[in-house]
Amino acid sequence: MKDNFNSGQNYYKDAGVDTEKADRLVSWIAEENSKKHSKCALSSNIGGFAGSYDLGRLGLKQPVLIASTDGVGTKLLMALDSGRLESLGQDLVAMCVNDLYTSGASPLFFLDYYASGKLDELSFKVVLSGIKKALNLCSCTLLGGETAELPGLYQKGHFDLAGFVVGAVEKKAMIRPENVREGDLIYVLPSSGFHSNGYSLLRKWCLEKPNLFNQEVLAKLLTPTRIYSRLPLLFKQCSPDVIHALSHITGGGVAANLSRVIPKGLSCYLNKSVIPTPLWMKNFLLNFSSDIFSFESVFNLGVGMMILVAKEQQRDFEGCLREHFSDAVVVGEVRSSCIGEKKVHFV
Repeated sequence: MKDNFNSGQNYYKDAGVDTEKADRLVSWIAEENSKKHSKCALSSNIGGFAGSYDLGRLGLKQPVLIASTDGVGTKLLMALDSGRLESLGQDLVAMCVNDLYTSGASPLFFLDYYASGKLDELSFKVVLSGIKKALNLCSCTLLGGETAELPGLYQKGHFDLAGFVVGAVEKKAMIRPENVREGDLIYVLPSSGFHSNGYSLLRKWCLEKPNLFNQEVLAKLLTPTRIYSRLPLLFKQCSPDVIHALSHITGGGVAANLSRVIPKGLSCYLNKSVIPTPLWMKNFLLNFSSDIFSFESVFNLGVGMMILVAKEQQRDFEGCLREHFSDAVVVGEVRSSCIGEKKVHFV
């Protein structure tokens, strides 16, 4: 029987799937994961079939589960082209977890999907190590995942990533956009760069003007997406009567993402001069247009997360905010609007 099993493995390996290598990598993940494991994670599916998590140990009276999934997009291709894969793990975690925060939730566990035409152990370990490090930043457990070797589907040396996160929040503490009202103040938590959006355009520019993409610029472009891991601490200090909504600025830029949390009859007015676009980003974009706001629908322009806050709570909120995000800035306010009016105005 063993000989037949080995023969089967050889046949599969000849077809491009190395199950022994995959098993080694899964064992490596399991070993790494055992070094720091949440007490609520009863078991993980690393090497098994499914993971389990005990919500009862969270101490929530009415827990609501919040889930999010995302990827890294074509930033992955830029990382591959430049041989810099170290940021990808944090990019993946951040894109999922930052979405989760907009509901007022704290992340509990994470699942990853790593697929390639041929598994490269070094690349795999660099990416998974980055995922683990990023999860530690936001107190989240790697509960399991999937490693797939798919010969013929990906170009040589290429792979793709997807992440899935589940979090929880007390029902009465959920942040709901319907709480947004006229007079709310809009705060910005700056980004660490372009985060993980707009990279198809950045790669196009790289082909058209390669002289602009020196090592210093590439390092900026591949800076890991910022994880706003102190938001749960801020939520504990501020009730939903204080924080009315959050918007994670991803693909589509500031206006498109902020509009998603603005109810009918309201519009946001943002002061362009206060948007915290870093100087390097501004100078870089000026190579392609004299007005950086012409790229607002593509890039975050330095805006990572936006928080809408009750104006009458400004003083108390800012006292808490400075404790966790000293770089936050007020950029605008919410006003009443007419039906059909734009939800976001830059003034």
